[in-house]
Amino acid sequence: MRRSHHKTHHHQVRRLPSDDTVTSDAHQEESFNHEIMQGLMEIRKIKNSKKKIKSNHRKYSTDTDADSTTKNFDDPLSTKSSPYDQQASYEEEQHQIQKVHEELYDINNKLQYENKRLRQWDVSLRKRESRLDEEYEQHKMELQSETRKTRNSFKIMQKANENLKSQVAINNEKIKRYEEKQTALQNRITNLQRKNEILNEQTQQQSSISSSSVVNKHVKNHKLKPSSQTAAFYESFSTLLSWISNVHIKSSVESLLKVKQSQLLSTEHDVNIEVTNDNCIKIIISLPSILAQISLLDDKLQIAFLQFVYWSILHLHLTQSSLRFTHAATYRRIGEELYNLKSIKCTKSDEDQHSFVRSLNIQIRLLSSLIIIHTVTQADLIAQVYRLLTAELRNEMVKDIFLRLHGTVILLPNFKPSNKNTLTFTTDILMVMTAESPYLQSFLESISNIEWVQAIMNTMKNSQEDNNIMEKSSLLLQRLSKLRSNKTIFEALQTRKFINDYIRNIHPDEEFLQLNLRSILFNIDAMKIKT
Repeated sequence: MRRSHHKTHHHQVRRLPSDDTVTSDAHQEESFNHEIMQGLMEIRKIKNSKKKIKSNHRKYSTDTDADSTTKNFDDPLSTKSSPYDQQASYEEEQHQIQKVHEELYDINNKLQYENKRLRQWDVSLRKRESRLDEEYEQHKMELQSETRKTRNSFKIMQKANENLKSQVAINNEKIKRYEEKQTALQNRITNLQRKNEILNEQTQQQSSISSSSVVNKHVKNHKLKPSSQTAAFYESFSTLLSWISNVHIKSSVESLLKVKQSQLLSTEHDVNIEVTNDNCIKIIISLPSILAQISLLDDKLQIAFLQFVYWSILHLHLTQSSLRFTHAATYRRIGEELYNLKSIKCTKSDEDQHSFVRSLNIQIRLLSSLIIIHTVTQADLIAQVYRLLTAELRNEMVKDIFLRLHGTVILLPNFKPSNKNTLTFTTDILMVMTAESPYLQSFLESISNIEWVQAIMNTMKNSQEDNNIMEKSSLLLQRLSKLRSNKTIFEALQTRKFINDYIRNIHPDEEFLQLNLRSILFNIDAMKIKT
């Protein structure tokens, strides 16, 4: 039983991975087996010697009995020595047996000790085997779950890749269609430009041949009667420009403004925006030479041309195109022509009649004023246009048109402390728009962005010597602080900290400014409470 038990343990050891502990235990087992074999050989030797002693004892007893019988018959005194010899041999035999018994007892103790050790070793091996099995199963389950996750991730990525491929294919088709439309529009514009050049030549020839009676008739009727062919061309051209500006450029400007509200505007690699800017500037270049003829057309046609110019320059401004700097001279010439048409030889009354900025139509006047403010740099001319625009904006209907044209975008570049003249005029317009009216909320929403709030704070910071500008700017910021939607903007610009620092630096006697600033702080705290 012990040998079979030992073999079972040996088999379990071989199932386990190689280990230094297992190797040392195997060597101990071999040495122990060697000792057992030696003990068994000694036992066999003792048994053999015991058998020899017994056989010798029997032989000796037989010989002794024979000799004693003989001696009994020969010499009756010989029987006295045999009991001593038997006693000596018996003691020697007992001594040998005692010695063998002690050796067997030692061997038995060793066997019991080794049996106990092997049992402990078996228990430890079983525990280790179970632990390794558990670790193996756990590792196997982890690998399976990781494999499952990897497969799911791969499937998701594969689906996403397929969706992206399909989207790329759809976008490529859209780009092809847009390119085809662009090519068709470009060809159409080229044809119209050629027709325009031809008609300009014809118009110049007709104007040189015109007699003074025609000019007098124009003065009386306040409008020149262009030829039917020229009128048809301008009507078609204005219809095309109105369609382009309202459908394409205006919608692009409004989408850019929405994106700009979220501070995500990026046009570096937008092909459609670059193409739109290129085509707009190509048409704008040809307009200064025909503005004189456009001023003689109906108001509807004039509005179509002015809307195209306005939405084009607004689109170029929002996309920060470099073309606006390249063609700055064209911009300036358009603004000057809109303000004062010097290319027409007529009286002072005619000049006022055909000047866009003095037109009887309010929409023409407003469009012209915004274009002039954005394109002209002449200080006295801008001052006059600003005064006209400020007066116009006191009308509620004009405020509505101004907001639909996103006029605050045109005013923002001029609201800087570095240019005190335009800063004063722009502030006056903002105060007119800040007055109580049905369009106050729309106006505040149009300037509820980081650029405007930061511009107002910079103006307050750098205009501390001008109490008028400080008070008006603080009033504007106080109006904006009432809108809960501006909470994120005020937190991003740390407006509360700015106002607290500003209050410490101003004079205590400036009560109106103090009142506005404390009202701003109250509104900022109210934003947090409502949130």
